[in-house]
Amino acid sequence: MSRRVQYRSSRLTQTEEDFALSIMPTASVILVIYSEQPHHFRSGETPVHAVGAELWVGRKLKEQMIPEFCYGKRGDEVASLLPLILEEFSKRFAEFYNQGKRFQRFAAKVHRHIQDCPVSNPFQPMCSSSAR
Repeated sequence: MSRRVQYRSSRLTQTEEDFALSIMPTASVILVIYSEQPHHFRSGETPVHAVGAELWVGRKLKEQMIPEFCYGKRGDEVASLLPLILEEFSKRFAEFYNQGKRFQRFAAKVHRHIQDCPVSNPFQPMCSSSAR
């Protein structure tokens, strides 16, 4: 093998190590929408079971709110919850996690199935362990 080929192959093996940038992680508020059809969600068509939010700093979940139950609420009533959620996250966490800046918008929107929601559905029949 020639020296040129050896040199190139040695440089390639040296640069294969993974690395990460050493920067301050970003604080992000993620909107979580719980519905029966999270993979086929259509605003205005798919009923929303509940809405919640999570505060992520970098790759770590730091805080999360208990989801707000939404059955019986009109679309505009559900939409009016979103600025309230951002305001509450700003009051509670902006000083410590976001250099005192308010959270202006959600960094992402995540759809989850109602089975993953910690708020139970009062309209579903309860399973009874006692037999009649």
